[in-house]
Amino acid sequence: MCLIPLAENILASNDYAQHLTSLLKKMQDADPYTSAMAHLVARALVARLSGERQIHAAGKMLDAMHLETLDGMEDIPDGNMDGGMACIRWSYIGNHLN
Repeated sequence: MCLIPLAENILASNDYAQHLTSLLKKMQDADPYTSAMAHLVARALVARLSGERQIHAAGKMLDAMHLETLDGMEDIPDGNMDGGMACIRWSYIGNHLN
């Protein structure tokens, strides 16, 4: 399963706010696989949002990551989310997002 459809399903859902809240909680999960998967889905989701909705969601995600500064982030590539890490398969990480 590719992460992009997961993000698109959250975006298209009538329960977007509830799914976003759940995703934010998963980002803070003690299980590293669950947390990593949630961070990847969050990245795909924020890339598909725009305007105030994108700013709001990104702010909530930064809060969930407990980031106070983005120093040192200049090395992170600003690439296309449709390739590479965006399509990590469940078989590599496991089904930890129950």
